Parts: sequence; structure tokens; C-alpha cells
Amino acid sequence: MSAKHVAITLCTLMVGVASVSIGQDIAYKEDPDAAKRMTLLLKDFEPHAMVHVAVHEVPRAKFPAIAQFKGIAKVGD
Repeated sequence: MSAKHVAITLCTLMVGVASVSIGQDIAYKEDPDAAKRMTLLLKDFEPHAMVHVAVHEVPRAKFPAIAQFKGIAKVGD
């Protein structure tokens, strides 16, 4: 790619960005109901699941589980 081609591409991009930014007027204003939403009480908290996946029922374990606990307690100290 030649230097001339790179320069033309950069100039075209700058002109395009400038023309888009000139035509937009973004108005920022405060939310009139912001004071109501400043505090969320635990009784008002209603979480909603964000991930939706299929439910897989597992009626029985595929392999038996054996629980082994090797905790040895000192007796008589």
C-alpha cells in the first residue's frame, strides 16, 4: 500500500467522522425520577434471571458416591 493511498484513506476517514459529529446534537439532562431510585430496599429487590437455559432433570446419579472423612479429633487433652 503506497503512502499516497494511506494519506487519502486517512483524510477520507477524518472528513467522514467530522461530518457525522457536526450533524448530531446530543442533549444530556437529569432524570426527574432519579431521587426515587436512589435507595433499593431488600424487600423491594426482585432479581430476574439473565441467563435462560434448558432444565436438565437428573433423577439418579450416574455413579455411586462414597463419602470418606478422615478428620481425626483429639480425645482427652
